[in-house]
Amino acid sequence: MQDDIDTKALAYVQRREGRCLAKVNTNSNTYIWACKKGHQWEVLYKNMKQNYRWCNICPNVPERTCRYIFEDLLNKKFLLQKPKFLESLHLDGYNEELGLAFEYSGNQHYQIVPFFHPQGQINLDAQIWRNWKKRALCYREEVILITIPYCTVDLETFIKIALHAFGYLPIPT
Repeated sequence: MQDDIDTKALAYVQRREGRCLAKVNTNSNTYIWACKKGHQWEVLYKNMKQNYRWCNICPNVPERTCRYIFEDLLNKKFLLQKPKFLESLHLDGYNEELGLAFEYSGNQHYQIVPFFHPQGQINLDAQIWRNWKKRALCYREEVILITIPYCTVDLETFIKIALHAFGYLPIPT
């Protein structure tokens, strides 16, 4: 099996601590991939490499957890959205009725991560600028944006405190 897999594809998957399970057919470069947590998917190697893609499930777990917490606490939907006022940027969760949004910021928002920042500091600076722009545009539109850093240990407590601070939840007695 290993001999059939393009060596570049193998190097790519090994850098991400995953596995290439199989080539879908001999006429394409479509492979079945598995991340280190066992999630599996099928995609062309070049599409994954060009778009810096890896597992579509793993990076979204904390974001989805945040979404569930917001939705449970406020009994409202918080969908991934690209509102027009954000000029092509997106929000991880947004409820227009409440004027409330959240962003889960992975470590790539704070430090150089080669997978996200192939050009190093230049890419990190661009990420920081996009974060600042998003916050400024939300402020201009009177949308409260709660940013949850990747180092947050207790997501529910962090979100509850933020919601209390902005008046979305009553202060517990």
